[in-house]
Amino acid sequence: MELSNYSVHNGVIYLEPYRASQFEKSYVKVREKEQRILSDSQVLQLPYLSNHVHSKEWELRQESVERFLRYLPHKKLRILEIGCGNGWFSNLIASKGNFDVFGTDVNIKELEQAVRVFACSEVKWVYTTKVELLSPLLFDVIVVNAAVQYFPSIPKLLQSLKTVVAHNGEIHLLDSPIYPSDQEAQKASQRTEEYFGIMGFPELSNQYFHHKNKDVKGADWLYKPSKFGKLLGKKNPFPWLRFKQADI
Repeated sequence: MELSNYSVHNGVIYLEPYRASQFEKSYVKVREKEQRILSDSQVLQLPYLSNHVHSKEWELRQESVERFLRYLPHKKLRILEIGCGNGWFSNLIASKGNFDVFGTDVNIKELEQAVRVFACSEVKWVYTTKVELLSPLLFDVIVVNAAVQYFPSIPKLLQSLKTVVAHNGEIHLLDSPIYPSDQEAQKASQRTEEYFGIMGFPELSNQYFHHKNKDVKGADWLYKPSKFGKLLGKKNPFPWLRFKQADI
């Protein structure tokens, strides 16, 4: 697959024509209101962001990021991040080894920021709404970091990703909530609806999904939050799940 055959604008590779969506517009507005749209200098600090309203949250994410980077083997790998946003994690992965890294998203504003901020990086920044368009390429590792909540079905997502994962490849889900039961997921859904209502974007509650343990059958739980772990200093509340290509 020659990415040079595709349209490139402001450093972003377009696998398909750009289509602005109401979700993208509302998503950017609510993130601005939450102070989650960061300046270029702040993005460069991630995940070690200091003196910011969300610094405590980023401290939790440092834990999961460092675990994942230690996990990656020291060999040539092709790695795909789904929902890369402003690109900080894809860039960090690329800086840690002999990796060929692709970051994909549907948010053009953040993809263009990734191009701008990480101009010296060799990460390929890709706009696509259909991961299957990358199927001529096969990835050794695919990671969905803090983004699986924007996909309505984990099993369907895995089937899509299976078209681009290499033989013996792996898919990793990081930093997203997975609820133990339907009841807990329903409670979380109600909180989400109330939150986006208060924020003035009630339509976003229909684009935020609450996945359950039964949705991730077959996953290896490489990290599972627990009260005991918290006592040992492991404070990140989100699991780390791995799916092997052979088991999807």
